[in-house]
Amino acid sequence: DYCCGKMTNGAMVTPQNCNFKGCGAYTGEMAVEQMKDLKIEWVLIGHSERREYFNESDELLAQKLKYILDAGLKCVVCIGEKLPEREKGLEATMKVCIQQLEQI
Repeated sequence: DYCCGKMTNGAMVTPQNCNFKGCGAYTGEMAVEQMKDLKIEWVLIGHSERREYFNESDELLAQKLKYILDAGLKCVVCIGEKLPEREKGLEATMKVCIQQLEQI
């Protein structure tokens, strides 16, 4: 309650990633169980940087989402196109976003 109890204006502490294996030796990753212990209710996943630099696939994000929801937390899944896709127009953008959502 240390982190979440400090917020009095409606703001929430929300991690921007989590692992999908539970507690263990996953350096740099936060487990859903740890979040629950800290009274954290939400987690964000799917950031473009994680997709690009850590090769997080739509399939992996679907696995993370299931793990998060099964544990009783709420989740924001980030989706979106890269600049070259955006420059191609709305149809290209929607194709990317729909593809990312199909897995979840």
